[in-house]
Amino acid sequence: LNFSHSIVLQNFSRATNVRLRLLRTKTLHGHLMDVTRRNDPTVTRRYFYAIKEIFMGGRCVCNGHADTCDILDVRRPRTLLCRCEHNTCGDQCQICCPGFEQKKWQRAKEACNCHGHSEHCEYDADLDQNHLSLDIHGNYEGGGRCLNCRDNTEGINCNKCAPGYFRPRGKFWNDTDVC
Repeated sequence: LNFSHSIVLQNFSRATNVRLRLLRTKTLHGHLMDVTRRNDPTVTRRYFYAIKEIFMGGRCVCNGHADTCDILDVRRPRTLLCRCEHNTCGDQCQICCPGFEQKKWQRAKEACNCHGHSEHCEYDADLDQNHLSLDIHGNYEGGGRCLNCRDNTEGINCNKCAPGYFRPRGKFWNDTDVC
């Protein structure tokens, strides 16, 4: 299994602020120490713990959208940032990149359907709830609202002609001269 793409493995191995508690000695007959004398400082002061080596691996939390975290931030020189994939952005690939906000953030992203008239959109929960946004498959699913529509178009999916313009017969919404 690929760790970066397995949610089960990521959740299983997640740990922060690891603490080691050394509870019981294994030498000098520590297991035979009387319970009543265990809290006696003259006895417990004679027992020591020694740790020769500890190896702890770590990796960035990239929500399954990066295989590496190697981008250096000049404002935070000791912090590595995820090299995001799958149209995600942010330090931990926790937000949708511009233009891929058809559905609210989840591990998989989908582009907005702006019919080629915009590369910018935002997620709108009301559109999603009322099934008003057209996705790239032609279904009214998701809540992507296109921003800054070009080519004299407007609307949720840049699928209406701006005032003063009309759509000639035979023109498709993804045509550049649709209106």
